[in-house]
Amino acid sequence: MLASDEVDHPAPPSVTDDGRAPKRRPSRHPDGGAPPGSDGPLESSRKTGAWRIDPADVVDDPLLMCLYEATRVLGRPMSREALVAGLPIDTQGMSPRMCVRAANRAGFVARVSRAAIDARLVPLCPVIALLADEQAVLVVDVDRDAATARVMYPQAPGELVSDGLGELNLQSAGFEISVRNRFALDDRAPQRRFLSETHWFWGELIKPWRTYRDVLVASLLINLFALAMPLFTM
Repeated sequence: MLASDEVDHPAPPSVTDDGRAPKRRPSRHPDGGAPPGSDGPLESSRKTGAWRIDPADVVDDPLLMCLYEATRVLGRPMSREALVAGLPIDTQGMSPRMCVRAANRAGFVARVSRAAIDARLVPLCPVIALLADEQAVLVVDVDRDAATARVMYPQAPGELVSDGLGELNLQSAGFEISVRNRFALDDRAPQRRFLSETHWFWGELIKPWRTYRDVLVASLLINLFALAMPLFTM
């Protein structure tokens, strides 16, 4: 005989009348979410293969990535957002003309020219070599003796790869975009107006005009004193 507070509840049947196991209602966490240890929304989305990716995080623009890496190689790194801010770039990515425009606006000097990937690019490096299928690669340096080039692919930013010149020329479209720093004279440079806008003699003669002024004032005072001295001594 069981006590009043110890009622023997019958165990749920292991099978139903039709021979199937009963369905269990899934337990819930007190806060309304999934119970601890179970698959949450993130895990369920991964199992179904539905990744939640922001389109802004996907960078599929070879010229933009090459220009971004070129600014780092030249010692003036700029973000991708700063390079494309305010430019009319469509969903297909940056065109060669737009790449030159973005580089010039960022304080660099860029131009498109027809050239092969060989040792003649050494003085121009880094250059953006245009490849077939609207792809691009940043050529950082060219080794003449080994006939190889150190390049940086947009798919692997920051990683230098050594490729043969012959293989690169097979993929090349025959054009390249050279990117250089724009040099400008600052306050430490000499006065440019005396070099280009004044006469070769008079320009140099006018430079110390303050010294000439002091000498003229001093000579004028000396002569005035010389003239006034006899008035007080005679």
